[in-house]
Amino acid sequence: MLISQIQAMMKSEINNGNDIQQILENVNKMVVRYTPKDKFVTLFYGIFDKSNNQFDYATAGHNFPIWLRENGQFDTLSQGGPALGLTEKAKFKTGKIKLVSDDIILFYTDGVTETMDNSKEQYSENRLNDLLVKSRHLSSQKIVDEILDDLNDFNDDEALQDDRTILVLKISQRA
Repeated sequence: MLISQIQAMMKSEINNGNDIQQILENVNKMVVRYTPKDKFVTLFYGIFDKSNNQFDYATAGHNFPIWLRENGQFDTLSQGGPALGLTEKAKFKTGKIKLVSDDIILFYTDGVTETMDNSKEQYSENRLNDLLVKSRHLSSQKIVDEILDDLNDFNDDEALQDDRTILVLKISQRA
């Protein structure tokens, strides 16, 4: 129910034409005012302009997406602020990056990196980074499939410990 409310709030703010910072600050205030005090929400919001490969974004307490640059260097998309609903006075910073051909951004929930094997070892961001490098030549969907397969091999338990959401943005050579 809370997620549906957040989606409606986000759509309303987007339709009002607000920028990313204002959207998150306004939605945060609504979450603080209209949800129970023990509830909060993490999210990542970004806008990709394919005409110039610019990506504007902000995180609200969510895992920082991994940016694997075409030159093999890793960065994280860390601009933003706290989770929504913690304090009404929260401020959010917007990040802006320029992507080039063969850049990859991996968005994921903590259920990916916190998946545990039988000895209670976590999958980890390092393992995720290593797999991203090995599979970078694949399509976005194939990268997601590789990650899910590796997660299933890592944890052979039938029951998931947490949700797993993965999204890959890969910049391809223009024709």
